[in-house]
Amino acid sequence: MLKFLLGLPQAIRGPLIDAARALYAPVLISANALSIWKKDASGIPVWHGFKTGNLHYLNGLEAYLDSAGFVAASRYRRFA
Repeated sequence: MLKFLLGLPQAIRGPLIDAARALYAPVLISANALSIWKKDASGIPVWHGFKTGNLHYLNGLEAYLDSAGFVAASRYRRFA
């Protein structure tokens, strides 16, 4: 059986999560969408962990974490 993952730009309650529930569709969320970035004193972004407070919105869904790829290529124009 062909299975599609519904990509979520972030873990918030809204029409995409509602549609995933209605369709019993698995979801994919980017690790970068959950990342916390803060600039240091010289203005360079430094990673400070993950925002996990909204992950409860994914309860009951088959959820997968995308750890690289599209975001790295589109945001940074390369893979680090």
